Amino acid sequence: MQYIFLLIIPFAAFALSKRPITITLNTIFLAGLVLVMLISLIFAAKEPQIGLREWLRYLLLPLYLLFFNAEKEKSAWFMRAFYIGIFCIALFGLMAYAGSIIIPSGIIEQSGRLQSTIQYANTTALLMLIGALYSVQYFITTKKWRYPIYAVGFAYCLYLTGSRTTFVLFFIIAVGFAISKMKRTPRLIAIGVLTAAFIGVIFVGGRIVQLSLTEPTLIERVITWQDGLKLTLQHPLLGLGIGNWQFEQFLYQSAPYGVRYVHNYYVQLLLDGGVLAFVLFVVVIVSALWRSMKERSIHFFIVLAIVLHIFLDFDMTYGSVILILAFSLAQLPDKEIKTVLLFKKSIRLLAFVPAILFLVMWVMEPKYITPDPLGSEFTEAKQLYSGEQYIPAIEKTEKLLHLWRYNENYQAFYLDLLTKAVDKGVLSAGDQQQKLMIMEQNKAQVNPLYEKYINKK
Repeated sequence: MQYIFLLIIPFAAFALSKRPITITLNTIFLAGLVLVMLISLIFAAKEPQIGLREWLRYLLLPLYLLFFNAEKEKSAWFMRAFYIGIFCIALFGLMAYAGSIIIPSGIIEQSGRLQSTIQYANTTALLMLIGALYSVQYFITTKKWRYPIYAVGFAYCLYLTGSRTTFVLFFIIAVGFAISKMKRTPRLIAIGVLTAAFIGVIFVGGRIVQLSLTEPTLIERVITWQDGLKLTLQHPLLGLGIGNWQFEQFLYQSAPYGVRYVHNYYVQLLLDGGVLAFVLFVVVIVSALWRSMKERSIHFFIVLAIVLHIFLDFDMTYGSVILILAFSLAQLPDKEIKTVLLFKKSIRLLAFVPAILFLVMWVMEPKYITPDPLGSEFTEAKQLYSGEQYIPAIEKTEKLLHLWRYNENYQAFYLDLLTKAVDKGVLSAGDQQQKLMIMEQNKAQVNPLYEKYINKK
């Protein structure tokens, strides 16, 4: 529901205003992306309610780009609003870390990693990186020394998140941005200081020291990428279908994992909408960065940070990241498309789309129960078991294990079922052992990366 409110609040005013609308090349490409996802929703989504919810995420980006393009004279105000928001996330996070306030899931209990109000450490880290960049920009324009202090605070919060890849990205982006704004002598000094700081953190950084290309969490992500790309090759036109991955990943996975979104936005695009959706998004990003290469403004580096970070995570499921990306894209050079006045007026009707969707979701959401992808089949197997129809129950459960061989509930039920069948004399002990051997063999057929780096038992 968060996307509904993010859409409806500004566009209610936008639709009623007479502010001129600027249609750019990037808004057209992103509108094309939304159209592709709508086609995927209509023809490929197996759970329309979930598909509609996911489609809203994609709708948010072009509509807000259109909005920020039309509100460019207020860009300084919007940037300040984003900055204050990120500052509050950092402040609340530090207070929770110090024990001054309690934020549910604000700190990961097992590792002590900072999540703050975002509830996800890596995306919190990305926002801290953006906050640090904003601080440097404000210091350059105002020469007020409180901003470097804020930048250090954001960097410290980023460090507390324990996000190793974001820390490395922070160093690269921060150095690039700082160097681009300095003259020769200060530039050399800055490089030296930042390099020393980077080396210092490496020595005391705990999780940072453990950064490795063969680290288990990264390998698990690579496995999901591999599985997602294999599916894309099988379904290049519309991908697996918008919203389908979170329910059908178990039917295609090559190792035990369960993630609602792939930790890679580009692979998620391929799964949700196919190759065309991926191409449209990449064209927008490449075009925006290429056009602003010489200028290298604060917004260039923020877009660069986001598009690099989403290669390793699902930040674009968060409305805050989508809005910041849309805002930054609106500040970069783009080609304006000339349209007739009638079209510019009628495009305001798009602002009422969120209102309509709001009404639909308001009615449907309370009644919706997230489905179990194989729940009905499992229920049938249990009913057969209760009716002492052991052989049909065994056959039904074997089909379930063929589709989702890592499901512990299915495995436990299968073991109990075989034992009961032997006790009742409808299955021999030899057949039981053979079936158990086949189940173990199927479980062993996992991704080599999982066997080598994750499964070390």
